[in-house]
Amino acid sequence: MPALTPPDPMEAGGGVDAARIYADLQNDWAGFSGEEQRLILMVRELFWQADLHTNAVTLYGGSSVFCGGHVEVDDGGVLYSQWRAALDAQFFMGGERISSHTSTHAQYEIAMPTGWGTHLFGVRNGGTWFQNETYAITTTWGDYFGHVGTTVEYGGSKLLAALGVGTVQNIGAKGKSPLDDAHPLRLPAAWCNANLDALIGQFGW
Repeated sequence: MPALTPPDPMEAGGGVDAARIYADLQNDWAGFSGEEQRLILMVRELFWQADLHTNAVTLYGGSSVFCGGHVEVDDGGVLYSQWRAALDAQFFMGGERISSHTSTHAQYEIAMPTGWGTHLFGVRNGGTWFQNETYAITTTWGDYFGHVGTTVEYGGSKLLAALGVGTVQNIGAKGKSPLDDAHPLRLPAAWCNANLDALIGQFGW
């Protein structure tokens, strides 16, 4: 089973949310399955790299992926296919689902360990997008109704933003994020072409 990789600068204390969530990962790591560990390592790295490539000065840190920020990856759908194949192989609970997010392909979720939400993903503009959400909707009725509640809260933040009295807030398992579909982190094709095969080889299934 893979070890939790060392913290990035934000996880090491530069970012309050990232440091807090990284500490939670350290506490919970031994209880995750090997497949769950590899997925977490993968999405942490993707989120961190997308932060580095989107912002002139890094704002988040990899573990902040669990605050629900939206990420678009210019990968030709490689990650989408990888994660869907992991579901088809029954490495994870989850499956096909609907959401308010735009996708040219069917959307899927991978249910994360208890307390860590769900990994939602789809395809837009020919590339994979993903985000963490607080609740899965393909697992239990309790999670389903929990998701209804956070969807209402998200919708309320969109309304307030439209009125100019707030910002849209995606809601993840460990916090909230202003990184919605309209303001995502983006990971460019050049990074994917140079690094994605190695990342999948290291953390894939």
